[in-house]
Amino acid sequence: MSPSKVTERPARIAGCPGGFTDRSTAITRMAGDPDVDFVTMTVHGSGKAQLPLQGRMKTAMYAQAFLQCFKPSIPNLVKNKAKLAVNAGASGTELLVEVVVDLLEKNDASHLKVVWIEGDHVATQVNKLIKKGEKFESLIHGKRLKEWRMEPICTQAYLCGLCIVEAFGQGADIVLALLPNRFDELASSHIAGHLIECPSYAL
Repeated sequence: MSPSKVTERPARIAGCPGGFTDRSTAITRMAGDPDVDFVTMTVHGSGKAQLPLQGRMKTAMYAQAFLQCFKPSIPNLVKNKAKLAVNAGASGTELLVEVVVDLLEKNDASHLKVVWIEGDHVATQVNKLIKKGEKFESLIHGKRLKEWRMEPICTQAYLCGLCIVEAFGQGADIVLALLPNRFDELASSHIAGHLIECPSYAL
């Protein structure tokens, strides 16, 4: 992918909350503003490879509500060249990419570049830590993992925004999933990011 064009003005980012009770027109409206450079959406409540795409979609482990927000926004994304980043992939990000690409092809937008970020599945690392004696105490009530008497079947970690920025920098149009050691700046940007992407919840 060719790198995105560098501009001197600050980037303009529009945030869209993506809970199932939120407006499905959010992406379409934000991408419809020609002054918006990037659109983010946080989807809350965030198959078998040999089956056809439609068959695998029936048991998809991604946020299917995202698609009803995304499909009508395609014309505006194309028209205004806005970039889109969402966390709708959950445990089925790779499949969601296929679905998004299929939608783009059906809506004459196959030229848009779609990428997905992997690395958030950390079951192997968590199980190793459990064997080493890690307690995994809840930050809310202090209860240890073993007290739940349940075995974790899925463990995921939030990925930092650096990989998403890199994807956009390499020319991506749609991404589905400061220096790394500058923790104060990263913490501040995390709060700012939450205010941007979940305005109706944060305010």
